[in-house]
Amino acid sequence: MKKFLTLRNAVLCCAAVLVLAALIMSFFVSLNATVGGMQASYKHILWGCDILVENGKPINISELNTYIGKTIKPMILPLIGLIMMVVATIGAILIALLVKKPFAKYIVAGLGLVILASGIMQFWPIESFAYANVTSTKGIQQDQVKDLVEYYIKLYKLLDASVPLAIVMGVLGCLSGVAVAASQFLPEKK
Repeated sequence: MKKFLTLRNAVLCCAAVLVLAALIMSFFVSLNATVGGMQASYKHILWGCDILVENGKPINISELNTYIGKTIKPMILPLIGLIMMVVATIGAILIALLVKKPFAKYIVAGLGLVILASGIMQFWPIESFAYANVTSTKGIQQDQVKDLVEYYIKLYKLLDASVPLAIVMGVLGCLSGVAVAASQFLPEKK
């Protein structure tokens, strides 16, 4: 057991904790906006939004608009980034702990860069939610999607929409990616 208690492995474990925190946060990501003095919040937007809360009153998305189905689709870019972040972290830990070949540290460092890129994918939540909102609407033609997405992005920015947890997830992912990549160049001290 003592052979696993190294500085390198401690940094890897800290990186894994950061990714785990980002994964847990993903279930609570909300888009918050102020509409005419009224607070509105789309809940669970990373995995697919089903509830809008206006001034503390929850409303099902399907009741709000008959053009949208039961939920708004998941946000594609941040969700893919989150999945890549989790898979790359698991892979980096397994390779670092189990593979004792000289090339393993370069693979783990490469996976750290994948985690870093996945963290960067979290920094476009409003754009991703606008795309998910437009593509969830029934009857939208493919040639209308781009214009409607741009309209929704401008609307969300006009309403001072924010997605603070997505930004925190991005920061955690970037820190984790840097930690995983840097861990492979730390000395093997116990």
